[in-house]
Amino acid sequence: MKVKIKGDDVKEVWGTDHARYVDDGASKYAFFVKDVEEAFTDNPFEQHYYFYSDPGFSKTFTTQSTCDKFGIEKISFDGSLGVFAFAADLAYTLIRAPKDGSKIKAVFDDCDSIFERGDPINTVKGMFDPNRQTLSYGKALTGGILSTLDEDQLEAIMSFKIPGKSGFTIPTDRFTFVTLSNRPLASSLDIDNATESKKQIARDQNAIRR
Repeated sequence: MKVKIKGDDVKEVWGTDHARYVDDGASKYAFFVKDVEEAFTDNPFEQHYYFYSDPGFSKTFTTQSTCDKFGIEKISFDGSLGVFAFAADLAYTLIRAPKDGSKIKAVFDDCDSIFERGDPINTVKGMFDPNRQTLSYGKALTGGILSTLDEDQLEAIMSFKIPGKSGFTIPTDRFTFVTLSNRPLASSLDIDNATESKKQIARDQNAIRR
């Protein structure tokens, strides 16, 4: 049984300030649910969405519940496995997708580490750029790194390899990405306040945010 707690329910025990926090949290969660539903069902400009909050805000659960509610078949990607593993899963998903050009609803979860370092963030940055819509992996495909893939993933990756160049480029124009994170992307103010060593990462995050 689902029980919804309102501010008035805790005011007598916890006081007015805590009651206000409960109501504020409920309001923010309602907006979050609305935005998740919009991303999957009413997204006329085919935009990507980036949701962040502290851990425990039910981002993953709410996303799954929304898909269940509307009968949406989503593909989940685990960013914690690293950018190459993510790219391999992305390539495999694309070559196995229906050939009718329909949008692929993709949930990109546990991806904080990818957005915090130079090489990974540059690899995925083009996915969110409407002028590029590609994931470009520029490193050499050595036997060691290819050995981490199964047969199907290897076939998928090699189908996107560019002759004469290292790495591969995967078109991502068919994907609608709903990214779930525990951290915000850098704002323009964050760029100004960043140390020199962190400034480029802040710029890259801000490019994705824009």
